[in-house]
Order: sequence, then C-alpha cells, then structure tokens
Amino acid sequence: MKGRPRVSEAENIEAPKNTAAGEADPAGAPGKPSHARRIIHVLAAVLVAVVLPVVLIDALVGKFGADAMIIGLLLGVVGSKIGGTRRMLYLAPGVAVAAGLGAFTAYNWWWVALLTVLAVIAGAGMRFGWLPPLLMLPFAATFATQVPTGKDAVVYGVIAGIATVYGVVLMRRFKAPEIVEGQRISLPAAAVVAIVSGVALGGAAAIGVALGWTEPYWVPEPILILALYIIMGKRERIREKALGTALGAVAAIPLAIVGLPAWGHQRSGRRSAGAGVLAVQEILALLRLLDVRRHSRSFPARSGWHRGSTSRI
Repeated sequence: MKGRPRVSEAENIEAPKNTAAGEADPAGAPGKPSHARRIIHVLAAVLVAVVLPVVLIDALVGKFGADAMIIGLLLGVVGSKIGGTRRMLYLAPGVAVAAGLGAFTAYNWWWVALLTVLAVIAGAGMRFGWLPPLLMLPFAATFATQVPTGKDAVVYGVIAGIATVYGVVLMRRFKAPEIVEGQRISLPAAAVVAIVSGVALGGAAAIGVALGWTEPYWVPEPILILALYIIMGKRERIREKALGTALGAVAAIPLAIVGLPAWGHQRSGRRSAGAGVLAVQEILALLRLLDVRRHSRSFPARSGWHRGSTSRI
C-alpha cells in the first residue's frame, strides 16, 4: 500500500515536468528571435543566390558580364511573375539573342532598328496572349551594356540567357505560376498594337541617338515602364504618367538643341543634353513615387488581371 502513493506521487511529479517541457518550446522560441532568424535566412539566401554569382562573373569575365547577370536575373524573375515560369523558360534563348544584339549595336541606328523589331514582336504577341513575357525582349535590348567586340556581345548574351533561366528557377522555388494567360485580341487589333509599339519604342530610341546622348536608353525607358505597369494592373494614373513623359520629352529636346554650340563644342552640347535628360528623369521618378504612395493597393493575382489593357495601350 505504501508503494502506490509513491508511484502516484512520482506520476504527479512527472506530469508537470512534461507539461513544462511542452510549454518550454514556445517560450524558448519567441516571436522576435524567429523573425530575426527569418531575416537572417533571407539575407543569407540573397547573398548566396544573387551576390556571390554576380561577384564571381565579375571576377571571371568583367563588369559587362556582371551587368548581363543582373539584367538576365531581373528579367527572369519579372517575366516569370507576369508571364509564368514555363513561358519565360521558352523565351530565355530569345532574351540571350536580344541582349547580345543590344550590347553589340548599342547605341547606334542598328540599336534603334533592333528595338523597333522587338517592340513589334512583343506587340504582335498579344494575339496569342504572350505580351507580358515577350515584353522582356525589348527590355533586354534596351538596357544592354555596350561592348566593343562581337565576341564580348556573344558572351554577354549567353550570360544573360543563363541568368534568365536562373531567375526562372528561383521563381519556381517561390511557387510562381507556370503559365499566366495574357489578354488575347483579334489579328487586326494585334497588328495595330504591334505597329504602335514599334513606332513608339523605335521613335523614342531614335531621339536619343539623333541627339548624340551617351545614354539614350533613358528615352524609351518610360515607355517600357508604363507598358509594364499596365500589364501588371497597377492602379495608377497612367494618363498623368504619359502626359508627364510627353512634357518631359518636349522640354528635353529644346534644351538639347539650345545646348548645341554653333562653333562646334560638341562636348558642352552633350553635357547640356545630358542635364536635360537627368532633369526629366528626376521629374518622372518623383511623379512615380507620388503615384505609388497614393495608389499603394496590390494588384489582383488572378489570371484575368490583364483585362482592359488593350484600350489603355
């Protein structure tokens, strides 16, 4: 009889220990340390997955290789988000070709022709619902880093294509959709979109090249950004952005022309033109910041968020 109470006492003593041990886990891992650990894990992942490859390419190939790595990775991530990982994987060779040709032709009249052709291809892709991922092709050619030789251009394109695939792999890791259906329109409407896209992007690039700017890609950049905003369904004032871009272009061109000296000091003229471009870019950046703050709503994640983009384009 005396042994039973001792056993029950032992059980009574053990039970609180188990309960305390069960409660010790949440107490031992409070919310703040777990949040800090997540941040550390994210930073470590970014360091290993992004920074180290870029540094390695920079050491092995050079700065233009690191630029190709960055632009390809960004295009792979953004293209997978708005067009799907599978479609972006199909377009990775196209990104490599566009980036290589853009690097080789930057920034002359062949570069203008290249942007025009790529814009027409992207606009025509709206016939089949492929406009979102195809938009990455003119992006790759517009922001390509200028290289002196064809060999460097080939290396640039190959690195950009591989980095695009790498970005697709990362987005698959984050459960990005395989296919995001874009809006499909009729063949005549797609032809109109293709022509307008080619004229707009090619004309913008031609302005920068004709004025002899050292970085003419800033002229077609607002067009690509606006198109990307429309595709992503951003609830922003597209009309105000378009008006601001048009006014900026109208203001920059006279500044560049007035800055061209009559006695042939082309260098000072280019500085004046560059100052006009920088001023326009500052204004556009300010307008975008104000629009984002006013309209900070998230865009819908459904496959039908491309509706209505045709009329806006």
